[in-house]
Amino acid sequence: MEEILLSDKIKDYKIDFAERDADFHMDRFHYHPYYEIYFLLSGNCSALINHSIYHLVPGDFVLIPQSTMHRFVYDCNSTVKRYNLFFTMEFITSLFHSDTKDILEHLFHYPVLHLTSLLQDNATRLFDTLHQETTKQDTCSQAVIPAYISLILSLLVRNRDHIQLQDLDSAENAIQASARYISTHFQEAVSLHMVADYIHMSPTYYSKKFKQITGVGFKEYLTKTRLYEATELLTHTSLNMTEIAIRCGFNDGNYFGDAFRKEFGLSPLQYRKRRKNLL
Repeated sequence: MEEILLSDKIKDYKIDFAERDADFHMDRFHYHPYYEIYFLLSGNCSALINHSIYHLVPGDFVLIPQSTMHRFVYDCNSTVKRYNLFFTMEFITSLFHSDTKDILEHLFHYPVLHLTSLLQDNATRLFDTLHQETTKQDTCSQAVIPAYISLILSLLVRNRDHIQLQDLDSAENAIQASARYISTHFQEAVSLHMVADYIHMSPTYYSKKFKQITGVGFKEYLTKTRLYEATELLTHTSLNMTEIAIRCGFNDGNYFGDAFRKEFGLSPLQYRKRRKNLL
């Protein structure tokens, strides 16, 4: 639920390896105009994807469609190693041709999958080799990189049914329910007290647990949910600013404009123009 970085449009694909120290903190929700596969190699963390919470363990894959709000919350007691593979629809179409839509719908139908130990080892070797090819390129790299990406995607698609969920505790289930409530009622005059009552928590305890589990406060989460919807309407409709503000739950057009500028560094009109130029 943060800004789309307006220059954040990769060409075809990108692979990234990172080791997150125990004190690393991802400040914001975000989304981007391409697909992402997150492969957790070691450590523990949680993923928040479209108002749902998922606990991750080593070997888990997180599959994030384009323009999907998400954030990773890292366990302060463990160091995390992970790969991220990003790719565009256009690039995957060049690999799979006419079956691309069906392949992506099947692969990204559910956000998390967990492979067997043997398949995890195979996936790790593929990711390791792909990362080496992209960081130390030679005359053959541009020919073999698409092949390795194709192998990774094929491995995941063929084993898509290996879903393993880590149970949420009662507080996490309640916070998840409240996040989903926000996602369907953000156009209304939603308040902390209203949502706390919906999940049968005191406002004070709810506010504390919401911040602890999601990493952001209730008001910030609600505002960012509204702003995310605003970016979608700015990009894909011709509605004027007043109509968009009302549809997103902002009763004051000036407040909508101020909140938008604070989040994105652009006015809504500037954002619309920039996004249209990138599409």
